[in-house]
Amino acid sequence: MDFPKYKNIIFEHKNVNINITECDDDDILLYMDDKNTIPACQQPRCNCKNYSSNNYTCKKGNNTNNINNEKFNICKCNSGYSGDTCDPLLELILKSTMKKKINEKDDKNISSKYLFDNSTYSNSSVRSANLTNILNAFENVNITETENDDQKNFINSFLSNNELDNQNRKDSMDNLSMSSNYKNIRNYVKHIEWKKELVGNEFIFTCKYGNTELFLTTIEDVLVVSLIFKLRKIFKFSLILKEMYVLTLTVYLWVFIGPLVDLTSQLALENFPVIKIYFCNIALIICYELMFISFYLDKFYCLITKNGNNRSKYVKFFNNQKCEEHSSYTCGCTTKQKISITNEDKILINNYFIIINDILKFKNVFTGKIELLKSTTNV
Repeated sequence: MDFPKYKNIIFEHKNVNINITECDDDDILLYMDDKNTIPACQQPRCNCKNYSSNNYTCKKGNNTNNINNEKFNICKCNSGYSGDTCDPLLELILKSTMKKKINEKDDKNISSKYLFDNSTYSNSSVRSANLTNILNAFENVNITETENDDQKNFINSFLSNNELDNQNRKDSMDNLSMSSNYKNIRNYVKHIEWKKELVGNEFIFTCKYGNTELFLTTIEDVLVVSLIFKLRKIFKFSLILKEMYVLTLTVYLWVFIGPLVDLTSQLALENFPVIKIYFCNIALIICYELMFISFYLDKFYCLITKNGNNRSKYVKFFNNQKCEEHSSYTCGCTTKQKISITNEDKILINNYFIIINDILKFKNVFTGKIELLKSTTNV
């Protein structure tokens, strides 16, 4: 359409002012003229040629108003990346692995028992020491007799007298052998039946305080299942020791062959005490044997294939990508096991072992206890 009467109208912008109150926090305020009357916002420019792709963000430097220059701006690594070229960050999540319970009846030599979880690294000797403590608890358990028929008081009496005495036991790191402890526990299970009362070739139960065995087995079941839920998070990490990986999987084995079998036998074989005792003992022996085999099977395989000095064979390596839904690297949604290990991965694994050996150093004491010498370090 043609509007002839408007053709001679002239628009002048001399009295038009543009006011910009502020730019975004990540932008730089610039003026497009010499009189600083035409402001504009620009994204900072950086020279990040040596940085890994998409692993960094260009940030403005200090006092960069009206200056957008690569020399003043900064290449900052995104979350999950670190180093001079923003390589993937190796994050070590460390927390205390020991809880100490003091036996109040000790006067000079304080005996302790340590409970370990699998959320962080501990070496084979420490876990072996824990098995020694379990065996000591078996051997030194003392159930005092009481005339009270109340089941609750009996259970409290049992728990309060379940003591671990290390005063007369002296161990060194040399004789804390995983295999010997498994053997001792297995032999203990095999011979526990002889501690029952034997009358006419039949095992006779004379407990007048109710079925406390069923109560204690139920507690064990609940504790082991709760341990499974705690251990699920280690599968979300980038590096996992195969030793820790296998021990975590044996917890599932422990549930189905250990307390769950015991609990089932308590209910199904209540009227067949002899069969119940043999059934429980056989199940426990199978459980410990399978745990022992699974723990050492991978080590024997490394020796047979002549990979004993290859550190990459002792870890599970996972590739963690950032999960857009949870905005996290450790939620587990994008965790996948790496099939092939690159040279950079091998360097990362070597650094991992160096850092761990520097962080956790244990010292054996003649009382059989273990002291943590160093719990934190600057990485």
